[in-house]
Formats: sequence, structure tokens, C-alpha cells
Amino acid sequence: MKYLALSIIAARTSTAYVGDLLGRSAFFLLMVFVLSRVFHKLLAGGEMAGFGTGDVVWYLILTEALLLSVPRFEQTVNEEIRTGSVAYLMVRPIHYIGHHLATYGGEVAVRLSMNLVIGGTFACLLAGPPPTPLWGLPGLGLAMFLGLLLHFHVMICLAMIGFWLEETRPFFWMYQKILFTAGGLMIPLEFFPDWLRQIVDRLPFASILYAPARLGVKFEWELAFSLISRQLFWVTLFALLAQVIYRSASARLQVNGG
Repeated sequence: MKYLALSIIAARTSTAYVGDLLGRSAFFLLMVFVLSRVFHKLLAGGEMAGFGTGDVVWYLILTEALLLSVPRFEQTVNEEIRTGSVAYLMVRPIHYIGHHLATYGGEVAVRLSMNLVIGGTFACLLAGPPPTPLWGLPGLGLAMFLGLLLHFHVMICLAMIGFWLEETRPFFWMYQKILFTAGGLMIPLEFFPDWLRQIVDRLPFASILYAPARLGVKFEWELAFSLISRQLFWVTLFALLAQVIYRSASARLQVNGG
């Protein structure tokens, strides 16, 4: 119940900044429109790797909606570590990582809902109805949930490096750029050369954005089981890694008298 209360508070706080939400949505639509025009010229009414222009538009809607729904909670974590307030947060009757996951979930729920409604309406006008069949929606929803959960755990692992290094921004910059490419933010991985596709398929980044967007455009049960299985593996791995880093950081604070 404590975590649910935190999520609800975070969700209500997000709705208080209407201007910020609208600004994000405007940027979201602008990005999708510009990229859709690029692919419209590139595909010239045809297909590439089974993707038509309409498929690419919906793919971009999903990847951009997911990424732009994520709050910059890593800045909060870095500030807590830098100021030392993390020591007080760690002794509260609520897990430190769970606290940030709950607030992350509340904010994402509001932002993603708004992005999907606005982006979906825009995509319908630009490319027609969504390609996802109704029976594929549960699989798509699960893939989106796991992708966002994996993203959180990767980010919290990077943020907690701040217990040892004062400056962590370069790590987030590199991670963001990797998501742009290996994560399939702007280009479906099917467009990659075969040798490069085989490499990125083995990395966790494709499970964050590409996996749900791919299922949203061309849902197949066999592919859904494969992608969701990978997502579960990476979520478990990074969740365990986050706990290891957190316990090591806690011991470090106690040894140093923090």
C-alpha cells in the first residue's frame, strides 16, 4: 500500500504541470511527423523488410511514446547522493529502489496514457488505424510494461554509480545514444544489416523500445513469446544487479559513517 500511495501521489503531481505535458506532447508529435516524412521519401510507397510507411509511423509512435514517458528520476537520485540526503532515505521503512520505482510508475502511467492517446490519434490521421489486432493487445501491453521496467532498472543502476563517482552524466548520455540506435528508437532493427542485427538482438537495449514497438506493428504469437522471454531475462538480471549495487552502496555509507 505504501508503494501504491507513492505512485498515486506521483501521478497526481504529474497532472499538475499541464503545460509541461502539452509541451512534451507537441515535441513528440513533431518528432514523429519529421521522421515519418523521411521514411515516406525513403520507402516511396513501397516496403522495406516488410515495413510500409504506415507501419513505420505506428512503430515511431510507440517508441517515441515510451521514451518520452520516462521521467528524469536519475537526476533526483544523483542529487540525493551528492547532498547526502540518501542516507536519511535509506533508513525509512520503505525500500530506496522501491520508492523510486513507485514514483517512476506513477509518472509514467500519466505520461504514457497521454502520449498514446495523442500519438494514436495523430497516427490514425496520418497512417490509418492501428495494425495491432485486438487479441494482440495483452501481449503488447505486457511488452510495454516490461520494457519500461527494464529501462528503470538500467537507469537506477547507472544512477547509483554516483556512490563511487561524482559525475554520472556521461553514462546516461552514452546510454541514451545506444537506445537511439541499438534500442531501435528511430529505425526498426529489421532495417539493420544482418551481422549488426545479430549483435543488437543479444543486447538488452532492444528489449526496451524495439520489442513492444515491433509487436505493436506486426504482432505474432511466436515472436511475442520470444521477445517477452528476453525481456523477462533482462529485467531479472538488472533487478538483481540493482540490488547488489544498492547493498554495496549501503555498506559503503555505513563504513564511511554516512
